[in-house]
Amino acid sequence: MQRDLGILRWTAAAVLTLSFVAAAAAQPVPASVLDGLELRAIGPAVMGGRIDDLAVDESRPWIFYLGTASGGLWKTTNAGTTWTSLFDDQPVSSIGDVALAPSDPEIVWVGTGEPNNRQSSTVGRGVFKSTDGGASWDYVGLTDTHHIGRVAIHPSDPATVYVAAVGHLWGPNAERGVFRTSDGGKSWDTVLFIDEDTGVVDLAMDPTNPRILYAAAYQRRRTPWGFAGSGPGSGLYKTTDAGETWRRLERGLPEGPLGRIGLAVHRADPRIVYATVQHGDAGGVYRSVDRGETWEQMSDLNPRPMYYSKIRVDPNDASRVYVLGAPFYVSDDDGRTFTRNIEMSPTYDVGVHGDHHALWVDPANSRHLILGGDGGLYVSWDTSATWDKVNNIPLGQFYAVGVDLEMPYNIYGGLQDTHSWGGPSATRRHIGILNGDWSQINFGDGMYQQVDPTDPDTIYTESQGGNIVRFNRATGDRKAIKPYPPAGDEAYRFHWTSPIAISPHDANRIYLGGNRLFTSSDRGETWSASSDLTRAEDRDELPIMGRVPDDTTLSRHDGTSSWGTITTLAESPVAAGVLWIGTDDGLVQVSRDEGQTWTSQSGRFPGLDDARALVSRVVASNADPGRAYAAFDRHSLDDFRPYLFTTDDYGGSWRALGSALPDDAGWVNVVVEHPTEPDLLFAGTETGLFVSIDRGATWSRLRGNFPTVPVDDLVIHPRDHDLVVGTHGRSLYVLDDLAPLVELSGEVLRSPAHLFGVRTAIQFHLWKHESYGAQRQFVGANPPYGAIVTYYRRDADADAAPTLTVVDADGRTVRTLDGEDEPGLHRVAWDLRTSLPDGLDTGRGPLVPPGRYAVRLEAAGARHEQTFEVTVDPGAARVTASEHQARYDFLTAVNAARGTVGLSVARLEAVTDQVQALVDREDERPATVADAATELLDRASGLLETLRGPDDGPAFGNPNLRSDASRLFGELDGGDVQQGTFGGPTAVQRARLVALRDSLAEAVAGVNALLATEVPALNQAITEVGLPWILAAEPLELPR
Repeated sequence: MQRDLGILRWTAAAVLTLSFVAAAAAQPVPASVLDGLELRAIGPAVMGGRIDDLAVDESRPWIFYLGTASGGLWKTTNAGTTWTSLFDDQPVSSIGDVALAPSDPEIVWVGTGEPNNRQSSTVGRGVFKSTDGGASWDYVGLTDTHHIGRVAIHPSDPATVYVAAVGHLWGPNAERGVFRTSDGGKSWDTVLFIDEDTGVVDLAMDPTNPRILYAAAYQRRRTPWGFAGSGPGSGLYKTTDAGETWRRLERGLPEGPLGRIGLAVHRADPRIVYATVQHGDAGGVYRSVDRGETWEQMSDLNPRPMYYSKIRVDPNDASRVYVLGAPFYVSDDDGRTFTRNIEMSPTYDVGVHGDHHALWVDPANSRHLILGGDGGLYVSWDTSATWDKVNNIPLGQFYAVGVDLEMPYNIYGGLQDTHSWGGPSATRRHIGILNGDWSQINFGDGMYQQVDPTDPDTIYTESQGGNIVRFNRATGDRKAIKPYPPAGDEAYRFHWTSPIAISPHDANRIYLGGNRLFTSSDRGETWSASSDLTRAEDRDELPIMGRVPDDTTLSRHDGTSSWGTITTLAESPVAAGVLWIGTDDGLVQVSRDEGQTWTSQSGRFPGLDDARALVSRVVASNADPGRAYAAFDRHSLDDFRPYLFTTDDYGGSWRALGSALPDDAGWVNVVVEHPTEPDLLFAGTETGLFVSIDRGATWSRLRGNFPTVPVDDLVIHPRDHDLVVGTHGRSLYVLDDLAPLVELSGEVLRSPAHLFGVRTAIQFHLWKHESYGAQRQFVGANPPYGAIVTYYRRDADADAAPTLTVVDADGRTVRTLDGEDEPGLHRVAWDLRTSLPDGLDTGRGPLVPPGRYAVRLEAAGARHEQTFEVTVDPGAARVTASEHQARYDFLTAVNAARGTVGLSVARLEAVTDQVQALVDREDERPATVADAATELLDRASGLLETLRGPDDGPAFGNPNLRSDASRLFGELDGGDVQQGTFGGPTAVQRARLVALRDSLAEAVAGVNALLATEVPALNQAITEVGLPWILAAEPLELPR
């Protein structure tokens, strides 16, 4: 389908006012047009995700904030029972530090960009401030700091704030060190600057004298090939004049290159200061009892300093010290000896996660601790002896996702340090998708997951470094199938996220990327290896910060286990043997002969220096064997722009697409092409999700309800054509039914209104499987039940809101749906039920029989119509078409009876209200009128009791037509939390309906008699005394 966007131009005066110039260049669809396409957040939350910092309102400790590595900022006001995400609309998702003003906890300062130096760490965008507890935010500067380690706020002046900025992780920059504001962030002074390679990773303020601060300077650099975590810039500094001057602290600290340093000042006795100091020989825990003037090494404990270096001291006991890392350590003797306070209990990987980054000790109760780390959030009430996991925050950091062909389909994904998991894209339960619906299928840092398309029980699952396993979901069998070289040969190299692919032409054929492309034709039992497809540079010869790292370099290459590896691979879906690979050192190569020979694409990408630029994704087109897409990620070279290219001639030439992405997109992690519409592309970048309907010529952000978050993987389901989004920080999202985006074009956008095709709707039973789970559980969203109707309006028109009408195959109206009068795309879900009859204001209509239906859109003076099918869940018990129809006819008759009951009750109550008012006018009506009115009220009361039960008792405890009809309807249709049946009524139920209608006929006859005879007689009597008439409706007809 060729897109018609070539003559589309959006005016600047009004985003949605269209004008067209014949030769105008294509312009992106405004994001506001797409806002109606909301994604489902499905979780999971069971495994948690990296928490970098937390801040607690000490006056109300049930209120606290979580700063996450890439999932934004979260707040609870009920000790973790429920959570609110506060940074969805901000331009950044990585939180380095969050701090509350001691003098006013509603003032919240956030430094963005985590300081933990991972190869997967994303960047920050400066400092943000809220004065209303996070309800709204102001950006207050320091954009280029990128990574912030600590924010320190003056205890009595919330406008005076210090920020410790680590600075760029991947290159030198000037905006790093310690910054101070005295006017609430309107202006900043650089009060401590070491050099462009050295920032400040930690900052601690003396709680009794805010002019005294300690700063931990840290020199570090990460590159595509490695990491260096030390240098002459690292050290410990102190100021006693609020940052005007600083001096380096050295007495008792180790000499020579230092690495990362963590700080803690004791709250009750600020003379006592603790530090974790990284050093080649004499690192560990240090203690000062004279405000940092001299130091004593207490222990050599300092687990993986590059990633942790966090130390905390009990505010009520200066001898109790906590060191965070892997795992969690505690000392009760000033840091001299430590115990592993969190064991893998009752067995490995079952208790508390092993990696820890944030800890708060309650100053009012030292037994109360809150702990954050790679596995999420934990709370202890017994001084860390036991822990409760708070697993209701969807912070999963997915690297890669895969899907199967089950109904509904399952999603599998690998996550940062929390293994690999699989779970449903939807459930048949009212509540939604719960943590318990997800199962762990592999260990370690989870990476690629690919499901055999011919056998949904066979999953190729992987942990970091190419450790691939063939897993059987049904039996639990796990077979390690990673290739190894022959004895004596050079070891293979594998990337952190080594790609896996199953051939679209042969499900037994799988590919694995290392420094070579490994191919197996027997599901991993044997492998063949290509030649080395990387640049094969020796990283031990490449400098970092001006020198080649050696054995004296601290944290040397930590987090980069190998370099010169394949990071992405693809086989053409339309031409077997056409293979593409991309590497972490900047190579894209193509083979047209099943990997026998390869052609490098180096130097062919316009505007790109591809040397050592990680190829984040190479995608083979579903439509053309010569077409492919290549995305490059240069953020590890301190270049954060998006780079995306396409070729139509097997790499003979490439065209840039990334320049059409907006400046705030960040680097491109993934791109996918729609399986049937090659013009429709999606890109996942470090800040979100983008769509192009013109093969990458223009891009629009899909924002809707989607937060700012890194998108690391995208999969379009091959059957359902849903978009599955793997985020690195907010777990999984699903955009259901991409058909409207397939159909979207310039012609559609120019039209006043448009109704898109409707996907086949499937009836199934929603059922309830658990009880009384309370509020502290995460619930992922199911798709809307029924048919999803998508329509477009070009202009807003409050006087002519659109009408959506569902009709059956004979054109009879089944349901009327409300539309939105705002411009843009909108979605409405029809729940496959009929409208309620007159007289029935609550409840629901019956499910319609399977068959062909149509939806009509009345908008902008025109009618649009789309037909679609309603089918039954193939997994449900077999029910014949006649049974479906019998059920529908039966429930329609029951609902008609319910409606007649409702109309009867309404007519009677309208009369009785007036008659009762007449009776209450004791001084104006004669006794004869009162007697007649009272007699009418008695008769009406008897009828009402028959229809809906007595006024002074429960309806369900007294036989009445309303409850009888409702009970009969519910037996077949179910209710809000219980499922019904697709089958027809039983003989007993049919007999009950006959009896119900007979009783209803008798009651309606009584109502009609009262309305037609007794009310006029009463009116005659009151007319004679000059009182107003009793108004009554027309008599009722029985339903047919």
